[in-house]
Amino acid sequence: MSLEEQITFTPDQQVHLNAWSSVYIDAQIQQKLDITLSHFLINPGKYLFLAWLTAPRIATNNGFLPLLPAQVAASRRIHQRWAEEDEDE
Repeated sequence: MSLEEQITFTPDQQVHLNAWSSVYIDAQIQQKLDITLSHFLINPGKYLFLAWLTAPRIATNNGFLPLLPAQVAASRRIHQRWAEEDEDE
């Protein structure tokens, strides 16, 4: 790839890539399965399950697995509504 070539993403693709790359990092997929992000993105559900199978059964960090992109989006919507309700009061 030359310096002049650029990969462009639509806004939806950017959101998708950002969300799944966060899951990839938080779930430590590279360390557990030794696969690249581009490989993970082919079938994230499969690789999250495989990483879960290889994970020790001891809670790490805050004791929760990373949220999936749909869960992150739902959480943002909920928090936004709460903030809007607080402004209305």
